[in-house]
Amino acid sequence: MPISSLDSSLVRILIDDQEPRSAVGAGFLITPQHILTCAHVVNAALRRNEYAADQPDVEVFLDFPLLNNRSLLRAKILRWFPVQEKSAVGEIEDIAVLELLSEEPLSAEIQPAPIARLDSEGKSFFGHQVQICGFPNNIDDGTYAKGLLQGSIAKGWVEIHHQGNELVEEGFSGTAVWAVERNVVCGMIVSVLDRKNNATVAYMIPAAVLFKAFPDMPLPVNPYRGLEVFREQDARFYFGRDKAVARLRKTAEKQPFTAVIGASGSGKSSLVFAGLMPALRQTDGWLIADCRPKKHPFLELAACLFPFLYDSEPDELERIKKTKQCAAALLSGELNLSDLIRRIAEKNNRLRFLLIVDQFEELYAPNADKDLVRSFISQLLEVAQTDSFSAVITLRADFMSAAANCGVFAEALNTSQTLFIPAVKNNDLLQMVEQPAALQHVAFEHGLAELIVSELDSEPGNLPLLEFCLTQLWEKQQCRQITHAAYQDIGGVQQAVAVYADEVYSLFNAEDKERVRHVFLKLVRPGQGTEDTRQAATFEEFKPEYHRLIKRLADRRLLVTGQTTENRKNMVEVVHEALILHWTTLREWVDKERSFLEWREKLKVLRKQWEESKEEDQGESALLRGPALHEALDWRASHTGHLGEKELYFIEDSKAAWIKQKRRKKNGIAIVLLIMVVVAVVFFLLWKNAEQQRGVAEQKTVEANIEKVKADEQRERAEKQTLEARHNLAKAFEGKALTALEAAEKEGNIEEYKKVILFTSAALGQKIDPQQPALDLNSVAPFFASVTLNAALSEQWSSPVHERDINSLSFSPDGRMLVSASGKIIRLWSLGSGKELFVFRGHTKKVLKVIFSPDNRRLASASWDNTVRLWDSKTGKELNVFKNDSSVDGIAFSPDGKWLALAAGKTIRVLDIESGKKIVAFEEFFGFHSLSFSPDGKKLASGSGRQTVLLWDLENGKELAVFEGHSAQIWDVSFSPDGKKLASASVDRTVRVWNIENIEEKSVFKGHTNSVINVSFNDDGTQLASASTDNTVRLWDIRSGRETAVFRGYAVVSFSPDGKRLASVSKDKKIRLWNIEYGEENTVLRGHNGLVSSVSFSRMVNN
Repeated sequence: MPISSLDSSLVRILIDDQEPRSAVGAGFLITPQHILTCAHVVNAALRRNEYAADQPDVEVFLDFPLLNNRSLLRAKILRWFPVQEKSAVGEIEDIAVLELLSEEPLSAEIQPAPIARLDSEGKSFFGHQVQICGFPNNIDDGTYAKGLLQGSIAKGWVEIHHQGNELVEEGFSGTAVWAVERNVVCGMIVSVLDRKNNATVAYMIPAAVLFKAFPDMPLPVNPYRGLEVFREQDARFYFGRDKAVARLRKTAEKQPFTAVIGASGSGKSSLVFAGLMPALRQTDGWLIADCRPKKHPFLELAACLFPFLYDSEPDELERIKKTKQCAAALLSGELNLSDLIRRIAEKNNRLRFLLIVDQFEELYAPNADKDLVRSFISQLLEVAQTDSFSAVITLRADFMSAAANCGVFAEALNTSQTLFIPAVKNNDLLQMVEQPAALQHVAFEHGLAELIVSELDSEPGNLPLLEFCLTQLWEKQQCRQITHAAYQDIGGVQQAVAVYADEVYSLFNAEDKERVRHVFLKLVRPGQGTEDTRQAATFEEFKPEYHRLIKRLADRRLLVTGQTTENRKNMVEVVHEALILHWTTLREWVDKERSFLEWREKLKVLRKQWEESKEEDQGESALLRGPALHEALDWRASHTGHLGEKELYFIEDSKAAWIKQKRRKKNGIAIVLLIMVVVAVVFFLLWKNAEQQRGVAEQKTVEANIEKVKADEQRERAEKQTLEARHNLAKAFEGKALTALEAAEKEGNIEEYKKVILFTSAALGQKIDPQQPALDLNSVAPFFASVTLNAALSEQWSSPVHERDINSLSFSPDGRMLVSASGKIIRLWSLGSGKELFVFRGHTKKVLKVIFSPDNRRLASASWDNTVRLWDSKTGKELNVFKNDSSVDGIAFSPDGKWLALAAGKTIRVLDIESGKKIVAFEEFFGFHSLSFSPDGKKLASGSGRQTVLLWDLENGKELAVFEGHSAQIWDVSFSPDGKKLASASVDRTVRVWNIENIEEKSVFKGHTNSVINVSFNDDGTQLASASTDNTVRLWDIRSGRETAVFRGYAVVSFSPDGKRLASVSKDKKIRLWNIEYGEENTVLRGHNGLVSSVSFSRMVNN
């Protein structure tokens, strides 16, 4: 009876010049495009001598006679090995490889034949029963013959003895020899021994020679999994665990909660996915879902249950939204897991439901939320008591103690039957080695499978080493055989992982090797009483230049990539923890950096607490302090490349808060010392004056008794002493003025400047003999310098004390009003009367920025509550609210005041203020931090998180230019009044000015010692102001590039439209208005301490 696999691959080779075409021999399909046959059969079909050696350059005709579709097909000759009159053993002869020319795909019933060697593993051909189909004497439908393989002859062919009445004869050449027991092709008929027309012997070319003739024959699918888990679809290749699968199935069917516990690499996950799941699906009545806890266990749980809750699959955005809502409800307690399971049971005719939670140990990561973990476990165990529900978890054995700390979980382990993964016995290991390859008709060289098993330690966690070794060997097979030579080449079962990983690592250059090291250290979590584990990271946590390396490592199967459930971001992790354990190079990296890695995990916990505190406006209390901050600064200096952007921001904010606190403390000490010095000086002067007066009185008493003739002389002496006392007092006042001046210049305290003027006036006020001046006028002159008078006398107005820190200030374009943002409140001030005009309330979180429209009529404010609000500056009423998906980092009015641009997250939207409709939108992967309209309103500049300034065309929505030069992210951008220049401020401590017309860098201003966060041109574009977290505002001359002034200690500042007044905020939470018209070139104004968060030159727009 025909064999289906042979039927679907057997072809007839047809005569090329007659109709109907008759068969001259056979062949068989070995790939979807290639056919094997004998060279002498092709010569016969082309009516050539069977010994013709040259390769024909014509087409060969053929068909598939055993199938319904017998269409005539054409093929060309791809490889040619002609008949040799004399040939050596193993020499390739009488073989032709044909390539089909049909442009149409073959019928689905046509399939390549599987080919395998029967002479591998030290076995001989003898005794194998075979079946053969040929086309003798024009029998179009073919006829079958049977035979027994005997052994090899001198030419390397294998002899076949016939069985039965049907004999192999002319018309069988080129056909496949089918091994009945193995159900594969083991060779090709090449010749018949004709003994007086009673042929009882035939010969075949064995499969090993056929493989050599066509080495490009594709390998079967690799049945081994390397370092990856066997999934349900891999079940047919999963061997050696029959007893464990049966036991787990019985346990899962009997009890509601089962824990599968074993060492890392013992095969827990594979046992569940490739063993238990297929076994349960063989019986009706089971629904199965699986998940991993990862960082957000409730979100992962909701995602795996989602397909069972909805009849139709929603679009991707709707699915993500509903998954998040379900996870949030489970976490808050609004929804219970038991309710979801009951709902699933009702929708599915109350079928039994199995929930698999793989890698349960991920719940016990060092930075995990313990309350969330307890809630997840409690709900899982609670739903396990529900009818028709079972839960199976996999847990690493070294996390047993951490898991036992949860009371309800420990009780569940004690009251249920736990399956501990046993070590695999040698017989089972042999099955794992040999059986998957046998399914794919590939064999191991004699003794190799036993050698691999013997060299594998009995440790239960070594299965990944075995699978990886077998995966490597599969790629190195030759002629469907895995050899001892290949095994030695990969380093054996114990070293295969390390050898392969080192080979991949060696392919990178020196610079990329260091980046590879960074990648792996980012993906390893150091163990705390447990083995080191892998941890996932998103692509955003790596710099862009790392992404191509990650892809190369994933292509080489050292890393695996995927997407997060929460927001579908690309993520990556180490393929298996066996790589961490057995790759020596990676172990050395981890051991060398272990102290840093352990500290980095602690930093993640502290950063998470800080982010949660910021939501409650208590972020400063959770910042790093003291030794913890110093340790963080040391690690940052030596390991910047190993820290993520969020960790770096956390450290930088902690440092800024520490500097601010240190300055406050220093100022307090200076004030106390100053008071002590003043008190001491006053007491000294009083004592000295009293002593002098007493001496004068005593002297006059003595002189009164002296002769009258000496009275005039004594009186002159007394007057001289009085002048000397006044002179000393004047010098003392001069000293106090000098001390006050030094303190004012050092600390920037306005009161000290006032003392300089008062003490100097007091010194000059002493009545001194014109012939003997008490003070040198040259030494007093600095006390009356313009900088001193300006600092002491220029304060024009101060506001009442605000309740919270002031985040933003802005002058109105006409210079008559000032608006401030403090906490959630916005206040509008009249600069004429100094009175508060309106208080704007509506935001629910901190207001980040507030600006005037060009016509003074409206205000726009951006807040952490994800809204931008529009206000009427004349009535104080709220005009509109623009809602966003995230907080808005930048806002800007168009010059005509009709449009408002918003930068939120990775998107810029330009809205029509009256209708609220979107005019245009721009996207940027790394997000935006600032915006600025060109004066003509046709372009928009944006500062991005990828160290570039982007210029957009508002008419067509396209990107016009990219300005590159900064080495860190951009905080602010500003157009010059003529629109020909663009200024940018960056975390790299520089301000850069760009030429818009030729897209070139015009100037670089350096001087700030920390991040520059704000930049603005003055009204005529000749000066530039920049603000930095180094607590300074600096003025620059555009033409010369020189720094013309430095203002120190301001928390928030804003310049009036005419540039002659400055509004500032310091630690006393008051707004002060200063007259800076008399400031000299290179003047340094010192005053308040604190962060400078914004600076602007406001300008009036004439419509």
